[in-house]
Amino acid sequence: MPQQECIDAHEPIKRPVTDDMMCAARPNKDSCDGDSGGPLLNSRQNKLLGVVSWGQECALEDFPGVYARVSDQFDDWIKPTICTNQNYTLPAFCMDPEDSQTPSDAPSNPPSTDVPQSSIPSDTPSNEPTIHPTKSPTPIPSFSPTQRYAPSKQPSSSPTKAPTIICSHKEDMFTFNLRTDENGSELSWKLQLRDNSNGRFMNIIESGNIYGDNQVYSEAYCIQRRKCFKFIMIDSGKDGINIPGYFSIYKNENKLKWSRMKNKKKSIRKFGKCKESET
Repeated sequence: MPQQECIDAHEPIKRPVTDDMMCAARPNKDSCDGDSGGPLLNSRQNKLLGVVSWGQECALEDFPGVYARVSDQFDDWIKPTICTNQNYTLPAFCMDPEDSQTPSDAPSNPPSTDVPQSSIPSDTPSNEPTIHPTKSPTPIPSFSPTQRYAPSKQPSSSPTKAPTIICSHKEDMFTFNLRTDENGSELSWKLQLRDNSNGRFMNIIESGNIYGDNQVYSEAYCIQRRKCFKFIMIDSGKDGINIPGYFSIYKNENKLKWSRMKNKKKSIRKFGKCKESET
């Protein structure tokens, strides 16, 4: 909705709506208690416009929901945070087009570098998930494409919920949460699947030593149902994860393990259709 309408709507309750905020409204639709931090999407353009901030109760006709304006923070915080705290291939907007080629081999008409532009807010809040950068592990035929999500800049003492992914009816969602300590590069993990023909476990996901120090990560993958899996958390320093660090794993909404691996090199958890565990 227009910014002035947003400002005027909240004037009766003396709540200021500043330039770094925006409103979105739809009859009988609104963000509500517990939604803070959730995304406001333009689903047609697949763009993140805002983040749920505050409102006057829920879905009141005269009080549209208020969101933090993403475009206001893109150049000053979002872009530098992504481009300087990235364990994956840098997105195009991190690249300086002038540095992408040398004068000697630059073409006469160099290609342009796409940079995200501020977009006009949608009038309709969306409940669709935010699209995040992905990184696939070594694929095996029985697995759907997996998704890996980059860490938040500011560590949190509570688990970071991985963005929603949709698994098929023949799959479960496996979620891995990690808060690293000052030795994040010592941590890695793998997920193994048991081969029922010989009883041996084979690696299907291996993280590698990609984790930074004192950061929070959350990753989600689709895995086969009714199979036996083994999760192995590894600390090459053999001293565990120092407080306030930890790791946790879930199958769907069921917590399988939470640990700091005190003075241990490995922590192992079998789950799924296994003789030792029928989770």
